Amino acid sequence: MGVRQSIFGIKYHPEAEGALLTYGFGAPEGEWVGRLDDRAWGNASNLFCYFREPDTGCQWRLSVWSRCSYRPYQGGPAFDQEPLGRLYSIRTANSKAGLPKFLWACAVTEADLQTEFSNAARFS
Repeated sequence: MGVRQSIFGIKYHPEAEGALLTYGFGAPEGEWVGRLDDRAWGNASNLFCYFREPDTGCQWRLSVWSRCSYRPYQGGPAFDQEPLGRLYSIRTANSKAGLPKFLWACAVTEADLQTEFSNAARFS
């Protein structure tokens, strides 16, 4: 079964009344790192993506839309095809309505994060 076929609709997701309710809507503005924990088809033409920040454990729900081929607005992978568990560098901004807008994402590795941390420490 392909990645896309294994995504549940939000009404039928096994965790719809459980773990998915712990993910917040107020993702931080700016750039941050998140691990893709889960996905669920929304009731509109959206796909909910559930991310966890590895350093803080904070959990956030963001949407990607069919009109953008299920990619963030300014670029990134099609999240209807991405594997769970992958890390991403993510950029979000508040929309006019005050909700987080998923602008951009790029897959990263643990090694990428270690290199970035080492470089930041060296130049600070």
